[in-house]
Amino acid sequence: MKKYKALLTLILAVMTVLSLLPVSSAQAERSVPALPTANGGAALTPADPPMDAMTSATLTAAPASGEQVVLYYDAARAALSLNTRGSGLDATTATVNNSVSISVKTAEAALLTVETDGTFYRFASDSGYLCGKDGVLLLSGDAADSQWVSEQCDDGFYLKNDGRYLRYADGGFAMGSEPSAVTFYAVRPHTHDYQAVETIAATCFADGHAIYRCARCGDTYTKILPLNSNNCPSKTLLDVDRNQWYHKAIDFAVTNGYMKGTEQTAFEPNFTMTRAMLVTALYRVAGTPDVTAKHPFSDLQADWYYDAVAWAYENGIVNGTTPTTFSPEEPVSREQLATILYRYAEAAPAKQDKLSVFPDCDRVSHYAEEAMNWAVNEGVINGSLENGALYLRPNGNATRAEIAQMLMNYLEK
Repeated sequence: MKKYKALLTLILAVMTVLSLLPVSSAQAERSVPALPTANGGAALTPADPPMDAMTSATLTAAPASGEQVVLYYDAARAALSLNTRGSGLDATTATVNNSVSISVKTAEAALLTVETDGTFYRFASDSGYLCGKDGVLLLSGDAADSQWVSEQCDDGFYLKNDGRYLRYADGGFAMGSEPSAVTFYAVRPHTHDYQAVETIAATCFADGHAIYRCARCGDTYTKILPLNSNNCPSKTLLDVDRNQWYHKAIDFAVTNGYMKGTEQTAFEPNFTMTRAMLVTALYRVAGTPDVTAKHPFSDLQADWYYDAVAWAYENGIVNGTTPTTFSPEEPVSREQLATILYRYAEAAPAKQDKLSVFPDCDRVSHYAEEAMNWAVNEGVINGSLENGALYLRPNGNATRAEIAQMLMNYLEK
């Protein structure tokens, strides 16, 4: 029994001595730091998830310039490079946490992925494994020399093999004794968690779209929403015929807040536009600026147009019908509308005479000739079709639908 006790004591003593000996460099390297990540990417670590087999992820790099690109091997030049799309590669890109992940489709270049077995990391492509042997960087079919460890830096990790670091300088990679200015990080494959971040509804006349972004990696895609009448801006205005020429113009005016319904469910498209209605629409187009100037008009009775008339008078857009009256409820003729728009636009006279082609051009008042010619040249007024001919109808009253159309013609040019 004493013999066995002595043997046990000797074994324990030897184990104690061994535990105090320094760890060899080979043993120390096997304690691999976890691959840190930048910008929220998922780290490749033995514990995330537990790795019973090789796991891969895209390897990206951040050069000193801050541009993040992908590491790839160009087999045609036998060179390792950093690259982004647009440099001769047939590749597709996806934004991943402000990095650019490239999937190379050509036979001449291969994307390098990072693999781990929970102890060392290696970098592989269809062309072989990235190796650092005797201080030389090469791509080899032998995985034995492709064991890399990571060394953490501020926002990612450096790659170390054979006691040297993977470096990037002068457009190429090499092995060096100091860490590179290029930091790397790995982005693990994941299931996208897309959420809508912007939605523009479709209308009767235009498609809409929805932009979705992955909350995990930042990848985005756009979904087109086909045009339909579900979101028609004038659908609550029951007297707006969707099959009439004015439909799009009224939608435009209502959507932008330039014109409103005369009632909650009515627009009255064929109702004659009044002087008060017109200056109010232009006042809204101008962004409803503050009004400080006084006006000489004694017949402004309603609050809804008061500031608009004062603004239009202050800016020389309208005059009174007399020195002291504005006549807010008086109808607006087409030539008066052209004159008011012309003043609002502060436009120069049109060089080409386009009035003379209209049969009723001689009915245009002298004061309105320049404005009407400008309006026709600019496509604001196109004429009214009567018995196969286009007429200006300069003295005809403008309807609310016509005003909406002229506003759209002018503002969308």
